[in-house]
Amino acid sequence: MDSSTLSNRSALSAQQSQPLTEQAELAAIAARMSPLVIVGMHRSGTSLTAALLQAIGVDVGQNLYLADGNNVKGYFEDVEFLEFQRQTLQACCDRDDPGWHDWGWTEHETLDPQKFAASIPQALELIAARQSITQFDHAIQSNNLNLELKKSASDSGERIDQNDRIAHQDHPDHLDKTNDSALTESLWGWKDPRTTLMLDFWHNLMPQARYLLVYRSPWDVADSILRLNSHIFSLHPDYALKAWHYYNRHLLDFYTRYPDKCVLVNINQTLRSPRQWLELLRSRLNVQVNPDMAIEKIKAVFDPKLFRSLDLSHPTVALISQIYPASVELFTKLDQVADIASGLDLNQLFKSDHKITSLEVNHTSDDRNQILKSALLLHLQLLQTQSTQRQTQTELTKLKQQAEIETKSPIQELVQLQELCDRQQQDLATFAQVHTDQATHIANLHHEITAMKTSKFWQLRQVWFKFKKAIGIKFD
Repeated sequence: MDSSTLSNRSALSAQQSQPLTEQAELAAIAARMSPLVIVGMHRSGTSLTAALLQAIGVDVGQNLYLADGNNVKGYFEDVEFLEFQRQTLQACCDRDDPGWHDWGWTEHETLDPQKFAASIPQALELIAARQSITQFDHAIQSNNLNLELKKSASDSGERIDQNDRIAHQDHPDHLDKTNDSALTESLWGWKDPRTTLMLDFWHNLMPQARYLLVYRSPWDVADSILRLNSHIFSLHPDYALKAWHYYNRHLLDFYTRYPDKCVLVNINQTLRSPRQWLELLRSRLNVQVNPDMAIEKIKAVFDPKLFRSLDLSHPTVALISQIYPASVELFTKLDQVADIASGLDLNQLFKSDHKITSLEVNHTSDDRNQILKSALLLHLQLLQTQSTQRQTQTELTKLKQQAEIETKSPIQELVQLQELCDRQQQDLATFAQVHTDQATHIANLHHEITAMKTSKFWQLRQVWFKFKKAIGIKFD
């Protein structure tokens, strides 16, 4: 049992030792709740997962965080839960430790879960409010369904009494014909990646809660985060990978301790095996849906163009696997225990033809951090170059379309733009090679410096300088 669990339980015990109060009543209500919580590192497919669950009838919230250019289909995050966890994590991090406090991650991982206990009263109110809203909405949906049944019976001249109608609703043949919202009844939950760092907190308040844990490869997450063009991650691209490792350690630890409460899936393979995913929801998390109807809804929600993945042969994948092997090790552990694993052959990353030889030398931790940061900066520059090329291509296409409409083609301008587009495509191909060459050069420089400092000439030179200083000879 960890320290946060003891802290939470002590706080609850202190409250329950008093006469039955409103807060104790809220704690009792929360203990009976069994929501479905979607959890995983940022940019790991949790938004897509929440969208799929909402499509098949799970209530993920009414007041959701608005979509934007970084998530055009929406985040599917309940604003109240989002703001609560954001404020809690920020308050429980060391303010003097650099990092990204909004996500609860700092360079020295100073998040203190014992401080979560102060947020218990607000969390209990949040749970009760969501449960009340969900029950109210479900009552309205059930009433509408009853009215439809009565209208259908009236139109056909039939009379169905209350007991017959209830029996008819419970019949399996009838369930197959109803919508998935009715099947999941009042099932509610929420999605916010920050929940990953507060899993024990919520589990102590709601021991019957169920968790859908989602993970994605470290290189795909880093690539997705760098595409955000966020100021903090442009300055510190290595933060993306280190936060990935921090979050997924928590994910794996919770799953290992509570496998009966969780389903752990790789998002990429889930999208390839939706029926397996739906069966896990049914058998492990008690989410009852019609598979055929659910598959159709999943197809309507998922847009492959919005979900990118780097091939294992991509140079950034090779760099990450060698510079930050801890990420590959953790990804492998997730795959080994997952209910739906990635299916990737990670052994490819350790084959000789996939390695960058100059990175095999032993570097200090600081050296590796600098190389990692430099490698991801190169990847960021590659993304920016690709973005510029796409913008130029889009502008060229628009001008061509405009020329066709106006029947007056601005030939010279089109030719210039086409030449510019061709040059950028050539530059992009060249940059991909430079991406690997520069990373190799950085590693070589670190290696040369290390070798130089250990050479006999360097040691003799240092002794000579100390001797000159001792006898008072000025340095040239």
